[in-house]
Amino acid sequence: MAEQLVEKLSDLNNRLRQATLASDPKAFGELLHDDWFTVDASGGITEKMAELKALATARIEVEYEFDNLKIQGYGHGIAVVTGTTVTKGAAMKKNVEGEYRFMQFWAHSSAVDAQGDNWLMLACINFMPQNLPNA
Repeated sequence: MAEQLVEKLSDLNNRLRQATLASDPKAFGELLHDDWFTVDASGGITEKMAELKALATARIEVEYEFDNLKIQGYGHGIAVVTGTTVTKGAAMKKNVEGEYRFMQFWAHSSAVDAQGDNWLMLACINFMPQNLPNA
């Protein structure tokens, strides 16, 4: 079961990356819970609809890959994914180059009273280790 979870959430992260690079808000939004939010590397909070609107209208010229993925299931349809990305390029005319760490919180639809039989991201926290004190 743990191997299936790792495979499933790895695949969903690849779909998330593809949707981002293609500026495809529909594909991106299908992976997010309705109450999804993200905390970006500067501490700003963005909710799902604002993120999808930005993705639809923004010019995103980035390259990145997920690395060092660690996927931990906690039973009852809850999982946490951590990892890194090295990002090059710009999004919304803003330089986003650098190394990022992230933590994603995922839930199976059955655990959050959502329709379907799928996993949805609930929230994501991003930060740049080099910007932390004593980094």
